[in-house]
Amino acid sequence: MPADLIVFPEFQKFRKAIKDLDKDLSSELTKNLKTAGKVVAEAVKDEARAKALDKPGLSGRGTGDLVKKIVPQAKMDEVVLKEKANRDGFPYPAIYEFGGAELRGTHGQYRAVRSRTTQGANLKSFGTSLAAGYGPRAFMYPGVVKSIDKFQEQMLLAMEQAATKAGWK
Repeated sequence: MPADLIVFPEFQKFRKAIKDLDKDLSSELTKNLKTAGKVVAEAVKDEARAKALDKPGLSGRGTGDLVKKIVPQAKMDEVVLKEKANRDGFPYPAIYEFGGAELRGTHGQYRAVRSRTTQGANLKSFGTSLAAGYGPRAFMYPGVVKSIDKFQEQMLLAMEQAATKAGWK
């Protein structure tokens, strides 16, 4: 199992049982799960700031949205981080340095990717962005890895509180 993935068997059934029992308790659980996700979001933001992803690029166009728009989201079956920054209507950073693209297009002209990092070269050889730490949101990976233990503690605490309030042992 990858180091950036925590699996709780039957999590979706647990959430559904809580929701069927008490909608207010379900809302509280969702709020607590988002709080657990904020721990990871803050770690990711810190890592992004350390890599200067909140500074304007060479074009003068800011990439600060990469840091500002990282938010946790609690769904029925998972807790995820969403990076909602856009650049000209497209998800940013799309697939750049960490992507598998051979060409980058700007203003109708396409050029071969020349300055690829080791991580980007590994992705190119791997052929997909499904590998952990690669793909359009690869800049999030180091922060997720650093904070996964704190997230797990917070998530377990939220689930325990909900189970206790529901009267389960």
